[in-house]
Amino acid sequence: MSETPQESDARWSDALIAQDTVAVLPFMDDDFNLVVLFPTLARVTRPEWLAMLPDYAISAWVTKMSEWDVSDDLAIHAHLVDQTAIVLGVDRSGPFTLTDVWRRSGGVWKVWRRVSTPLGSGEMPRISSAGAA
Repeated sequence: MSETPQESDARWSDALIAQDTVAVLPFMDDDFNLVVLFPTLARVTRPEWLAMLPDYAISAWVTKMSEWDVSDDLAIHAHLVDQTAIVLGVDRSGPFTLTDVWRRSGGVWKVWRRVSTPLGSGEMPRISSAGAA
C-alpha cells in the first residue's frame, strides 16, 4: 500500500528540518520550484533549492493551521507555520503561509511546487552563483 500525501509530507518535513539533501530527494518532483510571491517574486529551482538547503537552518517550526485537499493524483496542502530560521546567514523567522502542490506518479507522492509567503520577514536570500530569477 502506498503512502498518503500526508505521510509523505511528514517525512519530507523531517528531512527538510534535518537539512538532509539526500533524504528530501524522494519527495521532490524533478520540476520542483519554490515560489515566493512577496515581498518580491523569487522562483527557486530544484538545483538551487538543494544547494541552499545546507544553509537553511530551522531551529523551530510550529504548524498553526493545516488544510488538505486530495483528489486522485493531486494533493494541495495549505498551511500556516511559524518558523525560526536562518537562510544563507539571513534571518527568515516569522509566520509563513505555505501551499504545497503534490503530484502522485507511480504511486509515489512528490512536491511539484511550494508557494511560500512570508508574513513577517524580508526578501528571500539567493545563492548568487545559481542565478536569481
